[in-house]
Amino acid sequence: MTASSFAARLPAFLIACALALPPLSAAAQEVAAPETEEGAAVTPEAVTAAEAPANAEDYVAAVVTQIRRVRINTAPLREAGVSGKLSTLVTFTTGADGRLVSSAVSESSGNPVYDNIAMATIRSAEPFPLFAPDMGAADRSFSINIATVIEEPQPDEAPTDAPVEPPAE
Repeated sequence: MTASSFAARLPAFLIACALALPPLSAAAQEVAAPETEEGAAVTPEAVTAAEAPANAEDYVAAVVTQIRRVRINTAPLREAGVSGKLSTLVTFTTGADGRLVSSAVSESSGNPVYDNIAMATIRSAEPFPLFAPDMGAADRSFSINIATVIEEPQPDEAPTDAPVEPPAE
């Protein structure tokens, strides 16, 4: 493998290895658009050159961080009775200006609803950081594993057939 082909594959390799989203609790999950510290939604116009990472390695780290900030809404799956570990490999391409150029499921979880949730996670992370100066202007592709664990719902306290005795007076 030549040094240039290794350098071209390094960002995709790093992002695939660096991110296995930690399992999210089944409670209080929702898809949220990225926000600033003040709570305003981030738009492509809000991304400035000052936010561009210093190099390709920092760019990959920034993309991973941005995707990790997105909460995964698994409520539709829980409501359908799905539980256990789900994992979808998503391949996506970013542009030098931070836009999401394309995304696709590379390896399905076997559950089309979760695959759509994984795709929505990538879309919700947009806009991505601007490319680092050493990355050039050509679009870059990455593969990332979006994984979560959906816990089985805990049954409510089981009703009993025993009569309830009135409190003693």
